[in-house]
Amino acid sequence: QTIVDTVTVDDAVAAAAVVEAADGGRAAEPGARPDPDDSSWVGAAVPEGGEAALAKFPDGSTIAWAAGAAPAVDEAVTLRFEVTGPDGSPASLEPYMGMLGHAAVTRRDGEVFVHLHPTGTISMGSLGVLEARARGDDRFRSAFAEPTGEYAFVRPDASGEPAGHMPGMAAAGEPGVVEFPFAFPREGDYTLWVQIKRDGRVQTAAFETVVTGS
Repeated sequence: QTIVDTVTVDDAVAAAAVVEAADGGRAAEPGARPDPDDSSWVGAAVPEGGEAALAKFPDGSTIAWAAGAAPAVDEAVTLRFEVTGPDGSPASLEPYMGMLGHAAVTRRDGEVFVHLHPTGTISMGSLGVLEARARGDDRFRSAFAEPTGEYAFVRPDASGEPAGHMPGMAAAGEPGVVEFPFAFPREGDYTLWVQIKRDGRVQTAAFETVVTGS
């Protein structure tokens, strides 16, 4: 479910936007505030076409949306993005908030907003329980069944997963590739915002597409 509201951004707030300099450095408007998580972005979305749509990052690397056929309503698709370094080789991606990538799917009128992980939209807590069950670990079930049992969330770095990785996140995969399973719920004009992390820095790109009826 999506709740829609309206926010007014005045000139003082707009003037505080931090933009990327052409050389990959940080440039700020007068009076700009710092961006502590490095995730702000200003730019134009890249139209999705029959072939891969390509966006450029300030450090010279690129991200391509290998879209294939135009998406349709309620059609299960894999949103695949390929990141290459300035030299054209597959880029090394770093965990960002526990994932190799994050995406937000928005319809132009604001009536659809979905935050995606490479594992889709399942909650991390639920996914952790399911993965433990798949390994034969029934502590979650018995903990809830026993009034005196203890239930504790195990941090990723204490559960055998590499530090910084969340449940369901593959520590190793195809180099430079991040994918998101999804099905567009309605037809219309959409923007896909994709974030990855390289060299300790968050990089953002945006793509546009038109979703047709099934």
